[in-house]
Amino acid sequence: MCRVRRTLVGALLFLIAQSACSSDELEPCPSFDVADEAPRLLMMRTYVIDPTERAEALADIFTIRGQTVTLRVPIDWHQDPFDNRSWRMWLHALDALKPLLYHYQETGEVEALARARDIALDWIEQNPLGAQGLSEFAWYDMSVALRAVRLSYLHRALEYEKMTTPAQRELLGCAVTRHARWLMDNAHYKVSHNHGLYSDIGLFIAALQLDLHPEADAWRTRARSRFVANVTSTVSTVDGLHLEHSPVYHMLITEAVRLLNFELGLDDDGLTELLDKMTAAASWLVMPDGRVPQFGDTDLGPAVGWAVDNEAAHRGFGVFFDAGTAIYRDEKSYFMTVAWYHSLVHKHADELSFVWAEDGRRLLVDSGRYGFFYDDPGRIYAESSPAHNTLTLDSAFTFSGHEPYGSGVIDAAQSGGWYAVLAENPLLAAPHRRVFAVRPGRWLVVVDQIDAVLCPTTTRRFHFAPALEVVEIDEDAVRLTDAAGSLWLQTAGDPLLLRRVRGQMEPDVQGFTFPAERTWVENTTIELVDDVCGSPMVVVLSVGAVPPAVSVMAAPREVELLIDNERVSLRFADDTLSMSAEAL
Repeated sequence: MCRVRRTLVGALLFLIAQSACSSDELEPCPSFDVADEAPRLLMMRTYVIDPTERAEALADIFTIRGQTVTLRVPIDWHQDPFDNRSWRMWLHALDALKPLLYHYQETGEVEALARARDIALDWIEQNPLGAQGLSEFAWYDMSVALRAVRLSYLHRALEYEKMTTPAQRELLGCAVTRHARWLMDNAHYKVSHNHGLYSDIGLFIAALQLDLHPEADAWRTRARSRFVANVTSTVSTVDGLHLEHSPVYHMLITEAVRLLNFELGLDDDGLTELLDKMTAAASWLVMPDGRVPQFGDTDLGPAVGWAVDNEAAHRGFGVFFDAGTAIYRDEKSYFMTVAWYHSLVHKHADELSFVWAEDGRRLLVDSGRYGFFYDDPGRIYAESSPAHNTLTLDSAFTFSGHEPYGSGVIDAAQSGGWYAVLAENPLLAAPHRRVFAVRPGRWLVVVDQIDAVLCPTTTRRFHFAPALEVVEIDEDAVRLTDAAGSLWLQTAGDPLLLRRVRGQMEPDVQGFTFPAERTWVENTTIELVDDVCGSPMVVVLSVGAVPPAVSVMAAPREVELLIDNERVSLRFADDTLSMSAEAL
């Protein structure tokens, strides 16, 4: 039973974008005045730029996307010194202006403003709209939106300081106008996508900075209406979770909504209510070590400060039926599973994958983003089902060619200190349901049920944190250790084949996780291969010096476990999960 989200606003936005006629971006630019007052630096997010980075920028040395480069006009806007498409996008977004603009805003030193002016004018002169042979990122939606923010502030600051010639003023003013018109045009707008949200923020900020521009009111109105519709079509209005399959994007979009709705004055009552849910949901995505689970296109980085600050109010068991995830979290324990497919945006083949941590220590991990290098073996692997803690039949499954099913989370239960969730993967050739039962601080039980007429070959993969190494394998148990202690994987019944993989490149990539862009880190992967005929397959994961005593009795859609001194019964017929747990 999958829950597919269908929203009227999403459908309307799609029709608007499809029917929009592209405006003539090269129509004449109007003359306009700029308010004669000190400008306020408005950015899409708050940046911390240290004194070293500012000093280097004043010496023409810039750090863009973590890479350092010297930029002196005339600049080669086609350069790609790091073979990195993301870096090229940020180059064209004029990310180099950030330290210069911050330095001017905070110190009033016009040398920084002059350097920013020269770089911006160089970009404008070399990248005219509609010209042939430009970089693919010169007029790319994200770079245009980010550049509009920086150029509109720069234009206002230069006018305030009277630091342009008449020709420079006209060139810069027309460039900002054309950026805003480009963003205004629905033909360039990505409906139900985070890029559309950032396009609206860029347009809204340009309207605020150039509030005396004759088109500013139209920019502001268009940005407002699209932004509200886009947010409510890409965020679950029930759960408050952003629906692009990536925890880090949830935090980024929550910050974007807060920025536009409160700090920049959009002030929409519906967004205010939704933002409360989004803010709460973000704290559920904070792991005990303060980092974010690496589902979808998420790097292994820290959660935003405000989500960490509020995490204590969001502990326990949270089931997000509409979005398609379930989470248990407390001060030391963390479990999260996903069963979601809302669109292609930042989607991986990670149905029913999960992460697990105990005592603040990551145990089971996900692959992460790798980077947006779509032909790179690392990216291909990161998106594939074998890169995740998934079950596959005969071969890897994919979401390509399948319609989004929404949420695959079906039911949840709790009993005697145990927390359980039932979810399904509609992308497999045979019906597959998975039950997770978590006993925080001790055990995690994974139950897989395949309903098939024939007996397909299944492969269950378990990806462990990089520090965990296999030290012992026997018929039904694997022991892994790191400096903090042991982790056990026990199976109910002997699998047909148990494989250990770590850092493998041939014949297929396997046994890697990607904490940062194009950063390969080896991790141990255990593969359990079985021929399945109706009965559930059970794995018990546990932490401790010795494994628990485990006994399993299984029948179709029913499992009873004796784990040390506890009995746990799970039944998951139809769309209902029931659980009873008791101490013996």
